[in-house]
Amino acid sequence: MAGYTVIDNGEVLDNEDLRPMEKLTLIMLIKFNNQLKGYAYPSLEVLKNLLGYSHIKYVIKIINLLITKGYIKKETVKQKNHYYILKGSVQKVHNVQNVPNVQNIPKDRAQNIPKGRVQNVHTKSIKKSINKNTIYISLNFIDEIIDKVKITKEQYDELLTKFSKEIVHKNIVDLDNYITNGKGEKYKEHYRVLNTWCSKANNINSSNKEGQVSNRWAGMKQFN
Repeated sequence: MAGYTVIDNGEVLDNEDLRPMEKLTLIMLIKFNNQLKGYAYPSLEVLKNLLGYSHIKYVIKIINLLITKGYIKKETVKQKNHYYILKGSVQKVHNVQNVPNVQNIPKDRAQNIPKGRVQNVHTKSIKKSINKNTIYISLNFIDEIIDKVKITKEQYDELLTKFSKEIVHKNIVDLDNYITNGKGEKYKEHYRVLNTWCSKANNINSSNKEGQVSNRWAGMKQFN
């Protein structure tokens, strides 16, 4: 039978009341359960072969134990056994359909996903766990009060390749104070904030230097 056999963990797999072969036999009956008819009807011979027994009498013994423990009910109709699953069977599996690369089967049946075809799904929870593993550097070498700004060693080095150390350190201190005062708590990616602030400070410094050069030339002309 294609597809998954969906088992209740509590009533079957983790159930200490059932012995291993009782669990396996119950799982086999759940596997053969016909949801349209409401019962399973594998032959004793089929069960014997699947369970690995040497004789049918062992299958009958386990089935009787399951009946006594209240996990199944058996009815014999025209010399055929009908097994009604009372515990352990999950009738409906929700939110399984519409998954690519799997079989198009009825909604009340779980799908059979081949090995190696498990999807790589990116979720917010995965992203959060990655962020928790990020290693941030201590910025106490700039100022001992800094404890709010979070950047990695790579991000710090990247800032120094683009801006002067004076600009980078000043903006790190400013950002730490801004967060401490409660105004910068909304900032989640401190590297991006620092990159923007440093860029603006760098542009201002460049403008000031250009103005200073112009003033010097103007002064020299007046002197002459």
